[in-house]
Amino acid sequence: MTIAREVAEKLGELAGSKAAWANEQNREKTNAVRLRNAELQRLAKQYPDLKPTAIADKFLAEAAKQSEIADKLTTPDSDMAELLSVGKADEEGNRRLMARETLAEIIREQK
Repeated sequence: MTIAREVAEKLGELAGSKAAWANEQNREKTNAVRLRNAELQRLAKQYPDLKPTAIADKFLAEAAKQSEIADKLTTPDSDMAELLSVGKADEEGNRRLMARETLAEIIREQK
């Protein structure tokens, strides 16, 4: 079975477009993670006397509190909760918070 040259070119073009799109998506995600980590590290500098795990506990407690408040408000200030949210949202729009160890490791990177 042979494939017409035009069809082969179109398939190559589509495959290249998908690869370029995937590369761009990966670049955007990597940049978003870098920005998030830099912001977490900047916030962690406010607590120079605390260990990274203690800072992580503090941040996660703040995010959990904001999430509880968000349930009661129509326009919550959910900066920390958003910063620490990972993964895709469920059917109700909720996302899980970053693991304590992951957060501590991000904080540890800047110390």
